[in-house]
Amino acid sequence: MLKASVDAASLNGLPAKFRFPAEFYQPNAVVSVTKTESAVSLGWPSGDVSPLIPTSTDHYVDRAYGVPVELIRDDAGRPASLKYDKFVGELVRK
Repeated sequence: MLKASVDAASLNGLPAKFRFPAEFYQPNAVVSVTKTESAVSLGWPSGDVSPLIPTSTDHYVDRAYGVPVELIRDDAGRPASLKYDKFVGELVRK
């Protein structure tokens, strides 16, 4: 089920960047998750941007590719990793 807007809780801790493994669609890609007041999107190394369609808190569908996306949080509620399809990208710490 698609939602009309992004839950405010899904915006906490964004923007953030995640590094994916060598087996990812774009090997070793660092993907950014950015926000506006009402939307979340992915920024790819190529410069392309994929808007995310919210399905529930921290769960989306990539509008460009139709792939499920999940923002995984640590016990304190901070972004820890990003699941894109079957791949998991780890948070890039500053």
